[in-house]
Amino acid sequence: MKNIFIDGLEFELMIDYEQIQKRIRLIGIDINLKYEDKHPVFIGVLNGCFMFMADLMKQVHIPCEMSFVKLASYSGTKQGELHELIGVGMSLEGRHVVIVEDVVDSGRSLVHTIEALERLE
Repeated sequence: MKNIFIDGLEFELMIDYEQIQKRIRLIGIDINLKYEDKHPVFIGVLNGCFMFMADLMKQVHIPCEMSFVKLASYSGTKQGELHELIGVGMSLEGRHVVIVEDVVDSGRSLVHTIEALERLE
């Protein structure tokens, strides 16, 4: 496997680009079937979701809307207090919501996002 270096940290390539694109297509097909008549709202958690969500939305062919939230929970590589920086900006009452997150490690930001979205309903 090929190793990648980013900001002095070493990462091992686990999944290649084509595998990721194939899985995104399959996820898109699944979403199109499950949410066909539901007009879902996709909430992307920035910044990490940006590229994945862009690729995913190219595969979603049903009526839907998108919005974004931006959370900060890290300072460098150390975990810190969670802060919401940008809100959704639309009503989610009675809507089907699909949260698009890049990496779930501790789950803290996902829990925070879900709780914040539930308060908006």
